[in-house]
Amino acid sequence: MPARTIARTRTRLEPEARQTQILDHAARLVAEEGLSGFSMERVARDAGVSKALVYTYFSNQAHLLKSLLKRDLERIQREQMHAAMSARTFPELVRNTTHIALLEAENRGAFVRRLLNEPSLVEEVGAVRTSEHTTNVRYLAKRLAKEFDISRTDALRLTEIGLGLTMAAGDYLQTGAASRSEVEELTVAMIIGAVRAGAAQCRRSGRRERQGRSASD
Repeated sequence: MPARTIARTRTRLEPEARQTQILDHAARLVAEEGLSGFSMERVARDAGVSKALVYTYFSNQAHLLKSLLKRDLERIQREQMHAAMSARTFPELVRNTTHIALLEAENRGAFVRRLLNEPSLVEEVGAVRTSEHTTNVRYLAKRLAKEFDISRTDALRLTEIGLGLTMAAGDYLQTGAASRSEVEELTVAMIIGAVRAGAAQCRRSGRRERQGRSASD
């Protein structure tokens, strides 16, 4: 009796689900093996689809990696916005958002750093600053302006500096020189102290500017 041939059928997915599937396999490949062996062919093989199908959704490897980085950063920004909006006080806001950022750095920092350091993405990294990031910065600046009675411009500056401290803390965490909890406590204390001192300086500068205008009138 001849052996029966069992045909392998490919599951049909909606375009959005198929794109997500491809990105998930690409993310796993980058996380486990880095970018040295990364290719559209390898992603297609791991995802169980044809290379032509991968090219249907992503025009080239740089497009695929950019989409992967953008997706990850957008997710982080959404989580940080939720953490910020749930905070009732300024110290709680700093702690909540710093915790999310450093947890990501601990769990997926190497993955994101590999993408940010990819030469083919150098010109694209600026475009990856998502609308969520802009929304988050504006929201945080609004909270700071109200909390410390400073201008929106000054609040935006302090917000960007605070975010810079968080990024530096994430990079330091990658060295393994301290635990996440230790780095988190130090970072929260530094940001709170720096923002309070910076806001005080902004208010003093504002008063001097107003006094100078009054004297010249």
